[in-house]
Amino acid sequence: MRSNSKLWLGIALALSVTAVGCDDGEMPADSGMDDPDTGMDVPDAPMGDTPTCEAYCDTVGMTCTGDNALYADRDECLDVCTSAGWEAGDPVRASGPADGNSIGCRTYHGGAPAGEDPVMHCPHAGETGANVCGTWCENYCGTVMSVCTGDNAQYASMGDCMTACGALDTSGTIGDVDGDTVQCRLYHLGVAIRSDD
Repeated sequence: MRSNSKLWLGIALALSVTAVGCDDGEMPADSGMDDPDTGMDVPDAPMGDTPTCEAYCDTVGMTCTGDNALYADRDECLDVCTSAGWEAGDPVRASGPADGNSIGCRTYHGGAPAGEDPVMHCPHAGETGANVCGTWCENYCGTVMSVCTGDNAQYASMGDCMTACGALDTSGTIGDVDGDTVQCRLYHLGVAIRSDD
């Protein structure tokens, strides 16, 4: 009887140790982690999945806030993401994708990098890509070809747009409302995306 008690005690002890040490060392993809440098809750980008507008908007909604906010709310973010002509791009990993006119690039920059330095990385995660997530012309042409269609079409093809854009001034600032620059054109395309007309 005594050896039976020891057996059950040994089994109970083994099970309790196993239950306490159940952590597999991996954080769920949709959870945040605390950045030790900033103390800020930084979301993990959904690693390995095809980038989506939903994941992108959730990510930038947590890291790009206050003066660094990219959108008024999640609905506006989703409207821009689904209208701007961005490709999904490569799955988001800890190291990127760090460039390209894609949802993946924007999700990457809007994740941990923006949690560490929002002033630098939130513009990269934004709708213009800040000449990091796509060139100025890739962003302008991708958006104008996606938004201005039918009677509102500005160019016959992406190639025509890229050729015309190559001659434009790119020295403007994101958010410029006037001037003969790509940045001004991107601002007005953003207004077109947000308008109900």
